[in-house]
Amino acid sequence: MRLGLNQPYFFPYIGHFSLIQHVDRYIIDDVVQFTDKSWMTRNRILNAQNGWQYILVPVKRHSSKSPIYEIEIDNEKKWQIKLLKQMDYYRRAPYFHQVQEVVEDIFAVPCTYLAEFNTRATKKVCAYLDINTPIEVLSQMNLQYKKPTAPDEWGLNISLALPGITEYWNAPGGASFYDRRKYQEAGIEIKFQKMILDEYPQKGDSFEPGLSIIDVMMFNSMEKTRQMMEHYEFV
Repeated sequence: MRLGLNQPYFFPYIGHFSLIQHVDRYIIDDVVQFTDKSWMTRNRILNAQNGWQYILVPVKRHSSKSPIYEIEIDNEKKWQIKLLKQMDYYRRAPYFHQVQEVVEDIFAVPCTYLAEFNTRATKKVCAYLDINTPIEVLSQMNLQYKKPTAPDEWGLNISLALPGITEYWNAPGGASFYDRRKYQEAGIEIKFQKMILDEYPQKGDSFEPGLSIIDVMMFNSMEKTRQMMEHYEFV
């Protein structure tokens, strides 16, 4: 069985959902230390003036060592309204109304915590894309695993704590610091999935790659988006 493990990202790019699609179990790791100004609180969509713009979810003040599951959203800033207005740029995109409905459905349930919201958003997008991989949240699993002593051991120790896991899939950024030998010696095959980002018609003169899944879904049908998720390689 294949395991995927990632932090709770904010409307991430298509590669995130491709990884979820191609593993047998997917776990959202919300117990590690939160990082400010990361993909957990922002992503990118198109903007008429600057090519792309950030979409953001604001968070309340917190300790520098707070785990992700403790981070609260600052809902007094009405950030949902701002995000929906930012999406107006896509009003003439072929799938604008379908995607707007997905995002509004995500916003329909108030969330106090960042991990709670990002998990809900990830599950709703997966449902729209017909991705059926079970998604679990680490802090809620009561899973007994060896405490990691290095950043590259989270995937290994959690893989070993779950029955039947033989492969651990990770994003390509991990290839530079993961010790593959640790996994090999433990009987776990580690794979780093790198997306081959297909170009598709956007509104501008040039293609902006690697934007939020929101951008992909605005211009592509569910079926086409799923086809694009099959375009990857291992590094």
